[in-house]
Amino acid sequence: MYIFLDIDGVFLPESYYGEEIGEENDLPVYALIESCVTPFVEVIENYDADIKLVIISSWKDLYSLDTIKSVFPEVIAKRIVGVTRDQRYRSGSYSRHDQVLAYLKEYATIQTPWLAIDDGALLYAPNAPLIATDTDIGFTEEHAKILRQMIDTALSQK
Repeated sequence: MYIFLDIDGVFLPESYYGEEIGEENDLPVYALIESCVTPFVEVIENYDADIKLVIISSWKDLYSLDTIKSVFPEVIAKRIVGVTRDQRYRSGSYSRHDQVLAYLKEYATIQTPWLAIDDGALLYAPNAPLIATDTDIGFTEEHAKILRQMIDTALSQK
């Protein structure tokens, strides 16, 4: 199973920009907000290595994969297997949804179970397996409950 992760608005709410912990490409690198990361970690650490994480965030265009991994706890960083590529956008397309499908086509199969966690719900088709966060609040305990249910459902159908 793949989980596609946005960062800003999920682990770094707009209203709580974290402390600067470094710099890359003349851009600041921010610490993620613990209250958003912890509920995600608590879910993911209960599943085996069948869950792979892919970064779909704009961070992939700004920072190296190693830098992105460095802001996450080790239990999450070791599951991050790559980043999506931007796709040529068709009129009326769902840009991040298209990125997910292209990634699966290249590295797995279109039938591979997946879900996305993102604050940009309009970037996905209406029926996409998406946990939509509030840009100003980020990932919460309520999202963690939904994530656990979605993972359990997907893994039971394998």
